[in-house]
Parts: sequence; C-alpha cells; structure tokens
Amino acid sequence: MGFTGNIEQLTKQHDRKGFDCDVPELNDYLQKQAMQHAKSGVSRTYVLISESNHIQAYYSLSMGSIDKSLLAKNLQKKFPHHPLPIVRLARLAVEKNYQGQGLGKRLLAHALNKCHLLSKEIGMVAVVIDAKDQQAKDFYLQFEFESLPEQDLTLWLPVGALRGLFG
Repeated sequence: MGFTGNIEQLTKQHDRKGFDCDVPELNDYLQKQAMQHAKSGVSRTYVLISESNHIQAYYSLSMGSIDKSLLAKNLQKKFPHHPLPIVRLARLAVEKNYQGQGLGKRLLAHALNKCHLLSKEIGMVAVVIDAKDQQAKDFYLQFEFESLPEQDLTLWLPVGALRGLFG
C-alpha cells in the first residue's frame, strides 16, 4: 500500500461510500456533503485515488475571511480594517488502511501548492486550518503553520510562507 494514484477533484464517479478514516465526521463529510458543497460552490474536495479507483485520502478547500483582531498584535498593523481574505483548508483525512504512509503530507503539499497558485491570481493573506485536536495541530506545525493567539487549534500559514515553499 502507499501512494500509487492520482489527486483529482471529487466527482460523482468516485466511490465515497467505502471511505473510513476512523473519524465519523470526516467520513460523513466525504460520503454525504462534499458533492453538495461542490455543487453549491461552498468548497472543492480533492481525492487521492488508487489505481483501482479507491479513495485513499481527501482534502477540501474553501474561501473565507478572518478578522485581523485574531492575529498577533504586531501583525494587525500590516492589514486594513476589513475582514482579511483567506483560503481555509476545511478538511484533510487519510483512509485508515493508508495512514502512516505519508499520504497526508502529500495531500497537504498539493493543497498548499493550489493555494500558492491561487494567491498569484487573487488577494489572500493566508491559509487557515481549524485543527480537530492536538495531534492534528502537531501535524500542521511541522509545515510552518502557527497558532492564532487565544485560538490554540486555529492555525495559519501566511502567503509569504507559501511563496517560500513554492517559489
């Protein structure tokens, strides 16, 4: 087992029913809501599929905004007084049979590269993630994400860091 497939935007042709990452909320999202959110323009979900068309992992991205008051005081001066545009990495999950093989890192790199490319086309200040727990937070901290003050599980990666990662 391992990374042998492609990352594609989720379509109704992908079999979502068998996906199980051991987190019911993440399973339910992929199985029941991801396609509806795509149709309504709320988010886009990307799946890593095996050669046999099995979903090994997925992530979802959406646009959003945050208030600059959530940032560290020294950063607040840099930004205007209206909500700041961000991309939200809404979900990232790896099927339980594929966990521990680096697929989460590969998906995160794919997602961040998409965000980097998007930042060249539209205004945005960061990628924001709401980590579900300390273990998820620790995963994202490996990739230069930082916690927002007083919001320990909300992490952000400024666009400047994306440029540093992808040029």
